[in-house]
Amino acid sequence: MRKSFGAVMAFFMAFVLIGGTMAQTPALEQKVWTLLDDSKSPYVSLSESDFRALGAGFDLPDGGRSVTALAEKAPGGAFDPRDVAKLPAQQLGYKADWVVERFARYNLDWDITGLRLTSLDPEAKNYPWFIIMNGGAANFYEFFVDLKNRPGWAQYLAQKLNVMIVTIPGNFKYGGWEQPIADTKRQPAYLIDRDLPLAESEVRNAIYTNSLIMQGLKALVSKNTTGDILLIGHSTSGELSMLAYQDPELRARLKGRYLGWGSGGPARAERFRSPYWSGAILPAIRAAIAAFSIRSMSRACRIFRSPSAGSPQKAAGGPISSSSSRTSNMARNWAKRPGWRPRSNPS
Repeated sequence: MRKSFGAVMAFFMAFVLIGGTMAQTPALEQKVWTLLDDSKSPYVSLSESDFRALGAGFDLPDGGRSVTALAEKAPGGAFDPRDVAKLPAQQLGYKADWVVERFARYNLDWDITGLRLTSLDPEAKNYPWFIIMNGGAANFYEFFVDLKNRPGWAQYLAQKLNVMIVTIPGNFKYGGWEQPIADTKRQPAYLIDRDLPLAESEVRNAIYTNSLIMQGLKALVSKNTTGDILLIGHSTSGELSMLAYQDPELRARLKGRYLGWGSGGPARAERFRSPYWSGAILPAIRAAIAAFSIRSMSRACRIFRSPSAGSPQKAAGGPISSSSSRTSNMARNWAKRPGWRPRSNPS
């Protein structure tokens, strides 16, 4: 299965990019799974014509309107995931459950959460649980809805697969964060039912490791899924997909599957452009890191070039740029907006 990464990505990206609008046949799906089961080839791939034919069968019963309505009613779009679990499954195409797993590490309690989407498709039980894990500066919202509160790709996947969207400890808070990202009062919500003193948050930040997250992830997955699994990690969570192979129980359920993607500049990129780094690293290295941070944020800000009604930038209190603004300036303005990303984590 590890050798068939290309086929996995073809199957995964086809319905993300095409959006379920093109024809798909059972024979073509079987072709994908045959490729995935090829243990002799060094790698396998799907032809472009087959790739472009994938995507049917992932339509949402209500077109995603129910979840979008929840998000649009919530300040900053930070809707309560427990409300999703109250929506009728037939309306969504999956049964939603919000799971909070509390575990102990370093003599402290931590919370890791999962939005579990159990598909109504009876064939879903024949496939691995598709477990999505966020990167350092995101949470379940990133995969469940897009920036305009339209359906995210996890909802489409759940029409055919059992899906769980994991938010690593600290990255989710009911109602989101009100403080700007650079505000030191905006700290991770390591326990989602209470606010922590700043001094305690600083201690937790210092001992927050991948092994800690892995402990919580194993507990969450073990208690709330059955059968085979595929862990798909964005950015820093790609490492969790690999660390899972060090655990015998998870390794037995993974069966050689691995998928991870993406990385980018940190959310608090201002530190890479300030005197914070003076004397810490060579000026040339500091400049290179600053340029990388700006380019990473610039790519993320391109979607904000054309202000429109209901867009995230308008909801934040006004345009971030004009159509003639340089992308790098947009990135700086975006990061400085108060509450520019209220649904996401503090980092």
